[in-house]
Amino acid sequence: MLTADKDLMQVLEGEHDSCWDFARDTRCTREGVVQRFGVGSHQIADFLALTGDAVDNIAGVPGIGAKTAAQLLTHFGTLDALLERAHEVPYLRMRGAAAMAARLVKHADEARLARRLTGVHCEVAVPSEPDDYRVGAGDLGRVTEVLDQLKFGPLTRSRVRDTLARRGN
Repeated sequence: MLTADKDLMQVLEGEHDSCWDFARDTRCTREGVVQRFGVGSHQIADFLALTGDAVDNIAGVPGIGAKTAAQLLTHFGTLDALLERAHEVPYLRMRGAAAMAARLVKHADEARLARRLTGVHCEVAVPSEPDDYRVGAGDLGRVTEVLDQLKFGPLTRSRVRDTLARRGN
């Protein structure tokens, strides 16, 4: 994948999967996810639900940073298990564990919502025929309606008209 989005690191499951951040010219594999975040790729959505993600405007659980989230997920495995067993957190050898447990209980619903927002839904029907991906003729009238509805400006409208004209529409 060509992306800098942390959310998509959760799909790096195979040995040949990798993510390339073009702007920083860095690559990441599932092993790199563990090195960078301290959790497996399958735990990234839970990690971001705990720590938050400023880019996606996800607050996370107050007071839980990257190191703490990684420790909690290493111990409990998943966000759901952590929230179900939050009463065990005060007994962990972590600074402020009792207060952290209280915050987890208090913000459990927000954390679950954040988990849904940071998760990548992979169970989507995808067409299998190459022809299903061919760009067809555009309907300039319909496209103009959508551009109006979404309040696109004149530069975008001009580019869309030029693109449709090149396709012979």
